[in-house]
Amino acid sequence: MEHSILNRVKLFFLFLVFIVVLPSVFSVATRDDAVAAIAIAESDIQAMVLDNLSVSSVSDSLVAANKALERADFALLLAQNSSGELADKAKEILKGLDYVGFSYDDVLNYTNAISERKSRAYLIVDSIKVLGLKIDDYNYQGVNTTSSEEFLDNAKVSFGKERYDEAQSFISSADSELESRKAEIVAVNVLVNSSKGFFERNWHQLLFLFVFFGVIGFFVFRKVRAFRLRKKLISFRAQKVAVLRLKKKAQVDRFKKRTLSGMLYNIKMDLYEKKLVSIEHNLPVLKGKLERYGLKDLKNLKD
Repeated sequence: MEHSILNRVKLFFLFLVFIVVLPSVFSVATRDDAVAAIAIAESDIQAMVLDNLSVSSVSDSLVAANKALERADFALLLAQNSSGELADKAKEILKGLDYVGFSYDDVLNYTNAISERKSRAYLIVDSIKVLGLKIDDYNYQGVNTTSSEEFLDNAKVSFGKERYDEAQSFISSADSELESRKAEIVAVNVLVNSSKGFFERNWHQLLFLFVFFGVIGFFVFRKVRAFRLRKKLISFRAQKVAVLRLKKKAQVDRFKKRTLSGMLYNIKMDLYEKKLVSIEHNLPVLKGKLERYGLKDLKNLKD
């Protein structure tokens, strides 16, 4: 008894498979299905045109759907061994083609592609609008949106040319850039608030450290400055000694050894005199600066 009931249940489920599942798997579109699908596709394209969307791609798909409908009609005529002028035209058009594989399902493939492309187009339109609002909002919050605005402009251009993959890529890049810049602002705000709290809690200690290092820095700066001035003063004095020696040598070469021409002697002496004038001008200035820094012992630096 139980075995009989179990067999009936199995048969019932098999029956459901045959009447529900199998027809959907092996269903074949009819001509009415194809014509209705083309009508819907034409309506979709008209809606896109009214919304000022580019329809080059879907228009091409609609042309292909109509051609597929015509091929399926002719293939059906030949399969039915029909005769007459229309059948002759079908033979002529499908000559050399494997028309057995032509069906109204081909029409639905094109119309389904049109429907999917229309849905994708409107999805991108909405994404562009949302992204624009998000950029305005983030810009108001002080986020740097320059790069995101460039990505958005590129997305609009790509969408206008029906490069949907490229447009969506630019939209994603713009959104990622916005979130990255927003994260930077948040991090800076957290750091500023933390620093503010730290300074408010420890301002006495920080003020003491600031004054302490300020005083130390002042004296260190004076010492370093005085050291550099002393070094420069020594350098000028050494240059003065060297120029005087060169001047004396030129005089010996000219008047004692007579190995130096008058013209060359005059040139050298002119250069030496200009150099000495420059040194004599700078030495008192440097000594004065050193004295202002409290360096009074200049015995070893006297001319």
